[in-house]
Amino acid sequence: ESKPFHELFTARFEIIALQQRIKTLTKKYNTSVFLLDLAAQGRSGSNNTPISTLLFDHVCAWAGYPSEAKLQELCALLELNDQLDEFKQKCEENTGLDYKDLVHQPITLIQTASLLAHEYYPKIWQTPESFMTAQAISTTNDQERVKQMLDLIQKKTETSRVLFIIDEVGHFRRNNQNLINNLDGLAKNLKEIGEGRAWMIATAQQTIPRTGPLFGLQDR
Repeated sequence: ESKPFHELFTARFEIIALQQRIKTLTKKYNTSVFLLDLAAQGRSGSNNTPISTLLFDHVCAWAGYPSEAKLQELCALLELNDQLDEFKQKCEENTGLDYKDLVHQPITLIQTASLLAHEYYPKIWQTPESFMTAQAISTTNDQERVKQMLDLIQKKTETSRVLFIIDEVGHFRRNNQNLINNLDGLAKNLKEIGEGRAWMIATAQQTIPRTGPLFGLQDR
């Protein structure tokens, strides 16, 4: 919907005093909100993908980056260094195509991006072909990726406060210990790197069990 998130959120509560308190907090603290629907991700075949990766991809899509993973990370790096607009212009000059069209032509975009990646970051991609042939463009760990994601959101929204809402987490993560551990690590990284200004809410249709790995995620 076109309504702001806080209006949709406060409408869920019947207590007028609570609604007014939420509105007051919204005016005082500007916060970006991202909703990741894990039920939809499950239908698309992403059941075994770490939630930290899904969330990073979601933020990159919001930022208008291509869907290819290494192009996403390159664009995020360029954006944080104030070079993305220049990169887009050079891509258009090199291909004769509008960048918005190139986003939907990953083969063509990767070829020209490989040349430019070497031009911008020769210490990372030491030849014009390095980016194109690399399976992954970096050895970024989860902590570095969370920092990159939060820095990107702050740069584009001019606020360091962000709320991530992860929907259908119980069904999506229920029987996979590795994915549960990833979610736990994501919560810890958001708390530490976000310094109290990045929050995550995870929802589930069923009650969280009193024992087992999911129980340990409560109030993280």
